[in-house]
Amino acid sequence: RAETPAIGDDGEMPWTPDEIDTRGKSARQWSPIALAFLGDSVFELYVRALFFYPPSKPLDYDLKTKRVARAEAQDFLLRKLIDSGSLTEDEISIVKWGRNAAYGNIPSRLKGKGKGGHGTYRNASALECLIGYLYVSDKPRLEQVMAIVTSQEAIDEALELK
Repeated sequence: RAETPAIGDDGEMPWTPDEIDTRGKSARQWSPIALAFLGDSVFELYVRALFFYPPSKPLDYDLKTKRVARAEAQDFLLRKLIDSGSLTEDEISIVKWGRNAAYGNIPSRLKGKGKGGHGTYRNASALECLIGYLYVSDKPRLEQVMAIVTSQEAIDEALELK
């Protein structure tokens, strides 16, 4: 497997495994929850690669990654992606499929009046489902979508969320 560097001045995306064993199934044959499981790790890899340079303290790496990889930021980034008109009809279908999946528990910080709740968590999971789907089915398109989601403007705005 060839490795490419993290996102840098050359615009290269982070290294990811060349292949994933899907047991011959197409991306649509996996459950949206399974795709979200995969998409969560792929999303975090891209985010970690963003914060890799310039060198920082481990705590700073961790805090920035957690702020962008949490449900509130992913919800924001999904809405930004949808509002930009960048998704195809099929990708919007994947987002809806992922949003409507029967997810288990939501984080306690999202529970309660005015905290986002299920909607925020479901949107975050929908983004992860889309990322997992694209990771399995169309890596060049995944890179295009992730370039939008991880643009400097989007990340700066996500870091500012409360």
